[in-house]
Amino acid sequence: MRYPTEQVHRAAVLSLLCALAMILHVLSWIVLGVVMAPTYILLVLAGICLGLNVWAVSYPANLQRRLAWIGGWGKLSATVR
Repeated sequence: MRYPTEQVHRAAVLSLLCALAMILHVLSWIVLGVVMAPTYILLVLAGICLGLNVWAVSYPANLQRRLAWIGGWGKLSATVR
């Protein structure tokens, strides 16, 4: 499916803001001293989300090629089994 570039850009920016909010929220846990495994897990997940969204906004064609490659590889590995 193809979506308009502007719609994809808006969705990526919105999710980028959500990832930033999660990072700030987790950093507030660290400041308050609530440091447990979920703290670091959420921080890593938010960082991955942030990185993917920055990539989607900055280099949409590169991300699209990479996702197509991953999708094609997944189909190839399913047929090999």
